[in-house]
Order: sequence, then structure tokens, then C-alpha cells
Amino acid sequence: MEVVITARAEYRIKEIHTYYSEVATIEKATEITEQIIERALSLDQFSNRGRIEEDLRVFGKEHRYILERHFRIIYRVEEKTVYVTDVFSNWQNPAKKIKRNR
Repeated sequence: MEVVITARAEYRIKEIHTYYSEVATIEKATEITEQIIERALSLDQFSNRGRIEEDLRVFGKEHRYILERHFRIIYRVEEKTVYVTDVFSNWQNPAKKIKRNR
């Protein structure tokens, strides 16, 4: 399967990098974001292994998620493509997921 990281998810990854560059180090920020990207790209194998994202069930697109550290990598599968739609910190208010994934 092909894995596509959407513009929204790329933006979130950049935000994560910026945040950790400020509160830790650039090296740590790079390590975290590379791990997120690597985990997302691993969805090319066994893409349905993630859990259903219950908060996004209302959209009827069967969003799923896998975890990397305290981040949810949110995605959906359409035919032979996995679309990573968001990267969401479990420390954030869950209501933000719905707003960001409409």
C-alpha cells in the first residue's frame, strides 16, 4: 500500500518539531518527528492494525490510529492508499480532533 501524509499531517509534524525545538533541543525534536514519520510510513504493511478512532466515527470514513510516544497518528484507508490525516497529542483536548478532521 502507498502511504500519503497529507498537508495537514505534515503541518502538525512541523508544529511538533517547532515545539520540541523550543522546550528541548533540535536533536530531540528531530528524533521525535522522525519516529512519527517512520511509524506512519510503516502503515504500508498491515494498515488495518490501528484502532478505530471513536471520536471521528461521526464522519463515516473509518479513521484509525496508531501510537508513537504520546501521539496518535490518525489515518484512513481508501482502496490501496493510506492517508495520514493528522498527528494528535494525547495531551490535547479530544474535541480538537473533530474540528481538525472535518
